[in-house]
Amino acid sequence: MTQPDSVISLSPVPHDLVPIIQGLVQGSWPKTEVEREALFDALGFVSGTAIDSDDQDSPHQMTSLDLGLPGKISSTWDTYRQQFLSVCTFLYSSRVPQDPVTRSGFAVLQAELSEVYGAPERPWGDEDQSIRIWRCNGRSITLQLFNRRDSTVMLTVEDLALASVIESEEAAH
Repeated sequence: MTQPDSVISLSPVPHDLVPIIQGLVQGSWPKTEVEREALFDALGFVSGTAIDSDDQDSPHQMTSLDLGLPGKISSTWDTYRQQFLSVCTFLYSSRVPQDPVTRSGFAVLQAELSEVYGAPERPWGDEDQSIRIWRCNGRSITLQLFNRRDSTVMLTVEDLALASVIESEEAAH
């Protein structure tokens, strides 16, 4: 499959994701539920139902999220101790390992994010589990390609300050 054919078959189009990511990165990170709701309203997100956790004592709570984009995508937003932590989306999923359309989605989205945020960090160097990280305005934007057993692209925008608190708490235990 040629690159142009792969890009045409991507849904959502990577270019449509960039303004959403920019909306999550610019401005202040929501500190209250009212601020989070206002951000989601501004971005056209629709919050769904809470996802039951196997660990009832977990400080994390995930909730389904509709980003208002076409295509088969699965999105959630996460809190930690009732504080808004992140938005996570799975894109271009296929049951086929090394799926060329999924790989194309990762490559195109990486290129588009790099145009806006510069070159990403590549912390693992393992191209079978490709991960790219951009840091901007107190957020991390993480793009990861999974393609060993099946194929999907995971895109996460996370509050770095709260993520740091979580890492410290987990290291203390």
